[in-house]
Amino acid sequence: MYKTQQYATIGSRVFAFVLDYLVIVLYLMSLVLLGILFRQTFPNSVDFLFNNAFISQATSFILITLPISLYFALLEARGQTWGKRQRGLKVARLNGQALGLQLSLERTALKFLPWELAYT
Repeated sequence: MYKTQQYATIGSRVFAFVLDYLVIVLYLMSLVLLGILFRQTFPNSVDFLFNNAFISQATSFILITLPISLYFALLEARGQTWGKRQRGLKVARLNGQALGLQLSLERTALKFLPWELAYT
């Protein structure tokens, strides 16, 4: 039996994403600060991580794309990212059940794959 559901408006979805983006910006700012400290402590290692195109791409994927993708996938698997929770939104199947990890990972991959391909 299906529950009666209300679908979120575009505006509430965008606002929830803006709130999630604040979390992402805080994460990216912390990466910048850690990068500055890392460069001061190990000046030659930064050159190693970013002089080679393949290693640079892998480093960026591991430090940026993967954690951000996991933020969305893991939290949406349970129903809500931080931004969605603040807006009272929930990601669910048509029957009201949570997405589950596999479906959430697939959904997130579809969202981030074009971005990652364009970046590469």
